[in-house]
Amino acid sequence: MDGACTILFITGFLAFMANHWESMWDSVAVILTILYNIINVTVMAYCFYKSNE
Repeated sequence: MDGACTILFITGFLAFMANHWESMWDSVAVILTILYNIINVTVMAYCFYKSNE
């Protein structure tokens, strides 16, 4: 679970930074959206793979 904790820390840090630098918000929001989608797809694929074993 170290990888998941690292991802959560990074996304949390980016969100924290965005609160302090409004000009960064657009790029950070895009990055967070992409990360969120990648994580969702990965989790769904993993669960689908596990259910078919």
